[in-house]
Amino acid sequence: MWGHKFKRNRRCPQMPLNDIACKGFKPESKSYKKSDEKGLYLEIMPNGSKYWHLKYRFNKKENRLSFGVYPEISLKEAREKRDEARKLIREGIDPAKKKKVEKLTQYINAENSFENVAREWHNNQKSGCTERHANYVLKRLRYNLLNYSIYTFGHS
Repeated sequence: MWGHKFKRNRRCPQMPLNDIACKGFKPESKSYKKSDEKGLYLEIMPNGSKYWHLKYRFNKKENRLSFGVYPEISLKEAREKRDEARKLIREGIDPAKKKKVEKLTQYINAENSFENVAREWHNNQKSGCTERHANYVLKRLRYNLLNYSIYTFGHS
């Protein structure tokens, strides 16, 4: 108008999600995302499942953290988890790595850890051999396998 160019394709700021909207999102042929705020979004998959994710930057890299499936993790819980993750980022901690370490710690502390399974196997096997051989096998297990953590086996 009068020689001025106006941009008509301005995006209006989106309203944050609410529970009714989350329930109402229908699956399409491809997955799509619906943003909430501060990096939180709900990803709707073609099979109808809905996943909470947080998109964030850490050390100049874009990352994505998953919080869980929508009906099990409510909008309120997802926002609380988002706020906790953003707090960790401000403190200089990568929330995805922290989550991975916590999961690994739980796995190591589980009753079915490698050490417990190895000791149970040894107890079952030692009845068919001499005491000297059973002690030798246990000693080799300790020396070769049980001194290493699970983390050492899975990661370099």
